[in-house]
Amino acid sequence: MQHFVMTRLNQKWSYRNLDLDYMHYRLDLFELTTYPSLLNQSFKDFKGLIITSPTIPDEIRKRMESYENYIIVYLDKKDGSQLPGNEFIEIFKKNYVREEPGLLITTNIDSDDLLQKDYLQVINSNLEKIKEYPCVFHNRIYSQIDINGKYLMEINFDPSVYTFIEKSDDISKIKTCWCRGHKMIVENAKENKYINDLKFLMTVHAANLSTSTVRTRIKKRDHSIDLKKDYGVNEKSLVNFLRKPIPPEFVEREKEVRRIRKLGFK
Repeated sequence: MQHFVMTRLNQKWSYRNLDLDYMHYRLDLFELTTYPSLLNQSFKDFKGLIITSPTIPDEIRKRMESYENYIIVYLDKKDGSQLPGNEFIEIFKKNYVREEPGLLITTNIDSDDLLQKDYLQVINSNLEKIKEYPCVFHNRIYSQIDINGKYLMEINFDPSVYTFIEKSDDISKIKTCWCRGHKMIVENAKENKYINDLKFLMTVHAANLSTSTVRTRIKKRDHSIDLKKDYGVNEKSLVNFLRKPIPPEFVEREKEVRRIRKLGFK
């Protein structure tokens, strides 16, 4: 079995340029959320993978290359899509996947999400239940954290954290979790499983418009979640970071990204 947890971080698109301050901001957030939650996973047999721009400054590159148990892939998007696309998949198959009997598991996580400590173990424990491949694992109920605490949500679309499970005996057929976006990934799977024990947190911050505008979907507020115990994350440090004002151009950049996507980029 080969398992990769995959994240896009500071990757340029044709309509999105990143300045140095914004790249440091995203790394700070990643180091307070996704990164410690992966380091503290109870299941250790996996590899983290980040795709980023080959044109990032040296100081950003050094920070990213210092991450424990991570592969860094340098690749820019040449169109307006969010997913790395076929070029990445070919690089991934050539350099990082072993063609052998067994399974290739790829989990997509955004660079500001947190996985509960047993998230990857839950995936491993449910593999025997799969009847057909490829298969997608995900969970429609998840939690969020903002500057005021934590709350649970129940949503009617598939969240950004999901896992694509396929056979690894024929490398030419490998697709990975990045073959489609999170709303359409099930179209590339023969089996689709919602597993309630796959628990994760999304971070609400001003530079992410999708999470800062979904509060109307709140199901209930829950302060029983212990970020340190359950996720391996320092809650005080994270909340203090979220409370810091951010430059208005960060928000304007995200608004521009969303405006252009509505014009035709997906």
